[in-house]
Amino acid sequence: MSMFQTVMSLRHLCLPGAYASPEGFVLGGWANALPIQSIVYLHEICAGVMLGRTKEETIADIKALLEYKRESAFHDFDASPPRGKLKREIFDEEREQALEQRAFLERNGYRYPQTVEDCVELFKAFHIVHEIVVAGEVYFDVIISPFPVLKHYLK
Repeated sequence: MSMFQTVMSLRHLCLPGAYASPEGFVLGGWANALPIQSIVYLHEICAGVMLGRTKEETIADIKALLEYKRESAFHDFDASPPRGKLKREIFDEEREQALEQRAFLERNGYRYPQTVEDCVELFKAFHIVHEIVVAGEVYFDVIISPFPVLKHYLK
């Protein structure tokens, strides 16, 4: 029996339509250290693992979701503030949080992600997401337990 629990190893235990997701991401402080979009992408990766989707299919699914919602992958630091007081306040709050997260990542030797692929690379660097090759196809798997500890990646 493996010392690790992963989404793939728990796949057979979930009800159809349900998926395993690591609570350690939020409880361990990762949700504060990484861009808010990364939470959504991690859940989408978990869903892809549960459905048996390849890495390529999972990334395409995330990009399709972004296109459908008409959202950018991550904060655009070059964007101009929108008009309207409330929209401007929200924009300013999101920008401030993104700047703090970018500074945190850069201080610790990482880059703030700009694309879905960049986010996946961060997840891999933090050992949250792993790639597995099965019959020549690349698949993702996600650690559930023990979940990586944020402080182990800080300088």
